Amino acid sequence: VLTTGTIEAGEKNAISNNTNATFEMNGGTITSEAQGINSINTAKVIVKGGKIETVQNAIYNAAGTVEIKGGTLTSGSYAVVRNNEDTGIINISAGTLKGESYGVYNAKAGTINVSGGTIQCRDGVYNNGKGTINITNGTITGTGAQGVRVGTGTVNISGTPKITGTTFGVSVTTGTLKITGGTIVATEGIGAYAYNADKVATLTIGTDEATPSVNT
Repeated sequence: VLTTGTIEAGEKNAISNNTNATFEMNGGTITSEAQGINSINTAKVIVKGGKIETVQNAIYNAAGTVEIKGGTLTSGSYAVVRNNEDTGIINISAGTLKGESYGVYNAKAGTINVSGGTIQCRDGVYNNGKGTINITNGTITGTGAQGVRVGTGTVNISGTPKITGTTFGVSVTTGTLKITGGTIVATEGIGAYAYNADKVATLTIGTDEATPSVNT
């Protein structure tokens, strides 16, 4: 458990969390030119407060669980939080993610749940693998490209999130994007976009019960 103080790691990963271990951060500061927290196997990470400032991933999660309930996470040219394996789970309910690349990156078939917090990065949330991302609340801003980007896999947007992108608010390439709530805005382009030239993308907006706001 880290409550106060500073961990400076230079070019090495600051924290290595392995196997069945649990690392909890309630305060303090972690800085690294590599990864802030490298969590592998079935390890668990809980962030409730403090700051993580890195060049690479602030948190790299393999097959375990990450709970972000507070704090400020900042990354340079890498994703702030990366989910890298099929069984990885990331839950974000509060806190702030800032970076020059992806805010949250789902590489394979893992699961990411966003129910709160602020994500402000070039691309807010990116589902690159066959995993699932559920967004029910929070503020997601793609400062240089897209608020939410779906390569493959499934992204469900419901509830009251505020999602803003520049080129696209949200987009889907070959996966499934279902929007039943929230507010989606593109400041310079298209609110919701499906790359469906080959008819392989699925985009659903609204239901009988809920009509989201999608604006360009």
